Amino acid sequence: MGVNPNAPSWAVPILDGSGQMSQPWFGYLSQLGGVPGPIRPVTVGESPFTYKAPYNGSLAISGGTVSAVTISRARVSNVPLGLTSGCVAVAANDLVTIVYSAVPTINFIPT
Repeated sequence: MGVNPNAPSWAVPILDGSGQMSQPWFGYLSQLGGVPGPIRPVTVGESPFTYKAPYNGSLAISGGTVSAVTISRARVSNVPLGLTSGCVAVAANDLVTIVYSAVPTINFIPT
């Protein structure tokens, strides 16, 4: 597969200094039929913390001291994911519950 001549150079950062998509990449991806929203930091509440996905994407969990992560979708609740950090793919309205003793960093990455 060849390199797309319309794509920005790989030397151009995808995100600008404010965490938004840089203009060259925004323009390029817009012509492909859609641009995902920006990565959004999640304000973490008391443990166990439950995050409800506003739409499809991934929840990135890092740092802190996490002991369990579960997901609930439709009529299936609290399915253990077997991880304490990493990315969890979510659909709109999924609930991800994180049990921790030291607050992790969590970001929502839309698709």
